[in-house]
Amino acid sequence: MTTPQAHQLEILAKLKALNIVPASTEASEVADDDALLQLIRHHISPSSRLKLYDEEIGTDNDAGEDYVALMKRFSRISGGHLVYENASATTEGDDDSGYQVKIDFTWNAKPYAWAFGHDSDSISEDFLDAVIAHSRECPAGEFIDLMADDAMMIAFVPRDLAALLHQHELVY
Repeated sequence: MTTPQAHQLEILAKLKALNIVPASTEASEVADDDALLQLIRHHISPSSRLKLYDEEIGTDNDAGEDYVALMKRFSRISGGHLVYENASATTEGDDDSGYQVKIDFTWNAKPYAWAFGHDSDSISEDFLDAVIAHSRECPAGEFIDLMADDAMMIAFVPRDLAALLHQHELVY
């Protein structure tokens, strides 16, 4: 059995203090970083996470509309800390050349505009990168990618936990 490293024990203590994992969780359950991330994926509240399977973007609706709908889902898992107000999107392009999506919204009375390419029916990585990067402006917490095997799992976690996970390069 592998002995947990100091940073894994530090993160486990933070997870216990935040009541994300049960206080009875043993150090042996976090023998490595993968086990630690698995523990977080298993215990984080469903209301604070979003599992994205093979979301179909731009198949039934305009891609921009689908991204705005996803932003509403991200707002929900943030517990209202990140509300994308007045979100609207435009999509330009065609199947041959690909599509360009532009999303405008307001957060904390500040206007934002994101533009990214969309060339399939899958979620744009540039969109997810923008959502995660923008969340770092939120004092309460941020979105992190918990790197699930069967789907993408994004969770909203308190700022101090996110800082620890970044510091020890468990999330990017």
